[in-house]
Amino acid sequence: MMWLRIGYNNIRVSMYCFVSGIAFSAGTLWVLFQNGIMLGSFQQMFFAKGLGLESVLVIWIHGTLEISSIVIAGSAGMILGNSLLFPVRTRVRNP
Repeated sequence: MMWLRIGYNNIRVSMYCFVSGIAFSAGTLWVLFQNGIMLGSFQQMFFAKGLGLESVLVIWIHGTLEISSIVIAGSAGMILGNSLLFPVRTRVRNP
């Protein structure tokens, strides 16, 4: 059941990261900032206790898909917010 809760949380964070881009990218930046601070704090705590290499191996091997999915959702949220801030008119050219 734990993998279900972890999966649900990761999907929720990724969706929140994407959808908050509708606030002109500020929401997405805030979610990415919070998650970056949280991950950096964990890494600092483990390095301070002398468990740096073990934490890197566990966190980054385990969290590669999770972290990359949040980064991809953040990129999509930034594109969403920037498209609202800077709309571009496209022309259809006749061949």
